[in-house]
Amino acid sequence: MPGRERTAFLSAIGVLLLAVLCWGLAPVANRYLLRSLSPPHLVVGRFVVASLFFVPLILRMRKQHWSRADLLRAIFCGFASILGYNVAVTYGLEWVSAGMGGLLVATAPLWIALFSRVVEREPLHWTGLVGLALSLGGVATLIGWTALLPEHKATLFWGMGLVLFASMMWAMYTVAVRPLSSRYGAPVSTGFTTIVGTLPLVFLWDPHLLPAFVQLREGDWFAFALLAFGSTVVATMLWNYGVTRLPSTQAGIFLNLLPVVSMGGGSLFLGEHISLNMLLSGVIIVAGVVVTQVPSFAAFQRQKASTSEMDKAETHISQHLKGKIS
Repeated sequence: MPGRERTAFLSAIGVLLLAVLCWGLAPVANRYLLRSLSPPHLVVGRFVVASLFFVPLILRMRKQHWSRADLLRAIFCGFASILGYNVAVTYGLEWVSAGMGGLLVATAPLWIALFSRVVEREPLHWTGLVGLALSLGGVATLIGWTALLPEHKATLFWGMGLVLFASMMWAMYTVAVRPLSSRYGAPVSTGFTTIVGTLPLVFLWDPHLLPAFVQLREGDWFAFALLAFGSTVVATMLWNYGVTRLPSTQAGIFLNLLPVVSMGGGSLFLGEHISLNMLLSGVIIVAGVVVTQVPSFAAFQRQKASTSEMDKAETHISQHLKGKIS
């Protein structure tokens, strides 16, 4: 691998790891802030601040020609992303641990594969069905063993249900936003859908919101910065940069680290206990996600081998022609 290509490859690996680190720590930051803020205050403050960062990006829309259908799609994507995913996951994390929330969010790639099959008629390989079954088995294991715990509460299951619903909504957003990203660019599409999805949150504004933020401590502000700026803005930009320099199949594998980061962060910063149930469920869920990615990764390897053979053939022909000319 030439020096320039190696540098690009390593930089892509670095930014993808940093993006996954920000996203994996998001449930930890959510849980941390919910000790000081109510869920409505947290989601309003987070996305109002994040939307301000995105304003310069969507100014590019003046030079683009959005159709009415694309605008309606963008509104749906904004509601699915902010209300369906982020608001639901924030309320859910009030009742479940960061590690458990990270495990449930990690099922998103499976729902993406399923919705892609239903909405876009993309072919679903048999490994996709096996992976979906494995991950659902992991979720069932997590829920079933939790139900057997003597200290379990009904709110715990409400929280798990909300986080799982949020994971499905994120998958729906991912499938629906693809055409917008391809036509208008990922930064503009991300910024516009974020701002549109944030607008309904103004109904959650109340006079106690600003005083609640004034009382935050240094650690709370760090967690809030990680959510509003790191997870929502920076991680998205880093991810978009990384996936332009690595095939999506390779980049997608990094998402398997999300539950590991969430469980580790919950244990380190919140003192959450990592049970054998969570570890076993996590292994099953991640295994299901990995199995789902096998066909895409195999196709990438075949394409890479084919490209390598073509390069060798072109080099051989070039050397042969040079020999004849000389």
